[in-house]
Formats: sequence, structure tokens, C-alpha cells
Amino acid sequence: MTSAISTKNTWPPPLDFDVVEHIKAKMVRSENVVFRKGYFPDTATQEEGEKFAFVSVDIGLHEADYNGVQFFYPRLQQGGYLFVHCYNLVEPSGEVVEATKNVIRQLESTLGPFKKFPLPDYCGTLVITK
Repeated sequence: MTSAISTKNTWPPPLDFDVVEHIKAKMVRSENVVFRKGYFPDTATQEEGEKFAFVSVDIGLHEADYNGVQFFYPRLQQGGYLFVHCYNLVEPSGEVVEATKNVIRQLESTLGPFKKFPLPDYCGTLVITK
């Protein structure tokens, strides 16, 4: 007997789940979006001189989150948005995850205070803007 796993209401998704294709399927104009699947900062080598209107950093690892925000914030256009996931994340056990908050605190100590606000979403996303 085999069983099918639906990703509609299942998290985490199965190992063969392609998150990029899943996101593209939900977008109206995905051809206007550049996806870089892989490990940061290895995936950002082509963006060295670029400016960005919207960036979503959804890594969840201290060093990679730090490098992602440090790389993209200076390249964010005026009026652009940088989404950082897991900022206000609470585990099912009730434990508050502090790693991403610590990353933001560290970066603000060197780059200066960010204009930021939290979204009341499942992952506790922080929005940073210029």
C-alpha cells in the first residue's frame, strides 16, 4: 500500500518538494522574478552591482542570515523592501527563537538602525525598508 502526501496542509513538505516551483505556480508574473536556489552567498555572485526593490531572506541559519542581510541591505533601492523570516518565530513548544533577532541587532550596531516593522504572519517576518 502506498500513501500520497499532499503539501497543501503538510509541513514540512516531502523531500522531493520543489519550493521554487511551488512559489512560481502561485505567482502571476514569475518571469519578472529571479530565483537563486542554493547556499548564500554562493548564489549572489551575479548580483554584485545590482540594486534590489524586493528581497526575501528565508534561511534560518545565523551566519547565512547575517550575510544575506549584510549583502542585500546596502543594495536595497530607496523604497525597497527586505523581508527577513523567523524574526518573531515561536516554536510549537512556545520557545521564542532569538537567532534572527540577534542577527538584526548585530547588523544595526554596525550599519545603523533599520526602518523596520514586523508582519503578524506564521513565520514572524520582519520587513526592513529604506
